[in-house]
Amino acid sequence: MFKHQIGVFGRAMPTWLLIATLVLAGAGAAVGTVLAGKITAEVPVTVEQAQVVRSKPTQVTGYEADQFFASMKDDGTAFTAAAELNTGDEWRFDVPISNNSAAPLVGEVTLTFPTGLTLDVDSGHTNTQNVCRTGLFTWKFDQLVGDGVLRIKVGVADEIAPGFYKIEGTIEQVPY
Repeated sequence: MFKHQIGVFGRAMPTWLLIATLVLAGAGAAVGTVLAGKITAEVPVTVEQAQVVRSKPTQVTGYEADQFFASMKDDGTAFTAAAELNTGDEWRFDVPISNNSAAPLVGEVTLTFPTGLTLDVDSGHTNTQNVCRTGLFTWKFDQLVGDGVLRIKVGVADEIAPGFYKIEGTIEQVPY
């Protein structure tokens, strides 16, 4: 079948053996590269959580601060609220949230705030229930299907200097 021979290093070698050797060496190099992780690929996948901040926080009438700023992260997992506060002020703001799933969920809000402020979280809507503090900076709550509200209550200690104070929060769905 193959009668051609090639001289390699002064020795005669069948052509098919040389071709097979080169093919196997190339395949081995390709497999080694893949196994070593040097060839990678990306698959565009977007993962969203069902429980999100629906819109930026708003102040509660009767408990407004002199100056107020609020924003939310594009993916609905975090928010920021800041206000000019004075000694003895009581400030409240609502964080509109949504449960976009077809079943009730348990959520957790984590707040970061400066020393001298006292915070508490309460339900501001019937779809948000059983708000319970579970740590220094965390509260868990039940969220029925649809829209709800978390009401953040901020108290200012007597020894804190008047100024602009920022509160940052994250929201996530938790197993229970």
